[in-house]
Amino acid sequence: MPEWRDKGIVLSLRKYGEKGVIINILTVHHGRHLGWISNYKNKKVSSHVQPGDLVDVFWKSRLIDQMGNFKVELISSVVGKILDDKIKLQAVI
Repeated sequence: MPEWRDKGIVLSLRKYGEKGVIINILTVHHGRHLGWISNYKNKKVSSHVQPGDLVDVFWKSRLIDQMGNFKVELISSVVGKILDDKIKLQAVI
């Protein structure tokens, strides 16, 4: 079973089905990858998956050519940095 661990930035996410989400991540050593995260309704998982967030990602698949599953851990949240800085917050609005 192919698997790897890397750091990356979440580019986008798309809900798929009732509980899942497909995320698009740009990683340091493996480039851009799509992956599946199940149980997206879980508050613990959904708080980690926001576009722009820096994450530590673990990818695992049955075959190298398949999309695979992601497990992500938050490193840094972009939203928190914007909300803490008055000038950056005004630029967004």
